[in-house]
Amino acid sequence: MQSKLSCLGSIVTYLINLDQAIGLDEITPVGTIDERYDVIVVGGGHAGCEAALASARLGAKTLLLTLNIDRIAWQPCNPAVGGPAKSQLVHEVDALGGEIGKVADRAMLLLHSLWF
Repeated sequence: MQSKLSCLGSIVTYLINLDQAIGLDEITPVGTIDERYDVIVVGGGHAGCEAALASARLGAKTLLLTLNIDRIAWQPCNPAVGGPAKSQLVHEVDALGGEIGKVADRAMLLLHSLWF
């Protein structure tokens, strides 16, 4: 993964290889502005990532736009993913095939926020 990419005041677009989106192993800059997509998701937060994954799983050519590549699926309330504020939502997203619960578990997010 490339480090510290900045938008420098304009939107930087990245096409995420959605086959490996969990690990974010391959991130490729979008080549031209003339490319065609079935679905364009604006915002790389939790909801944007879930929307892009769902779209790609249905076979749509999907583009995920974000201002900062270092903050994909990041938000200040991230440690609450395992807590009472979001636990019901996470269970519902998980039941629909979403990734937020699995990724939070793999990152031991709640453990890190409470113990470290």
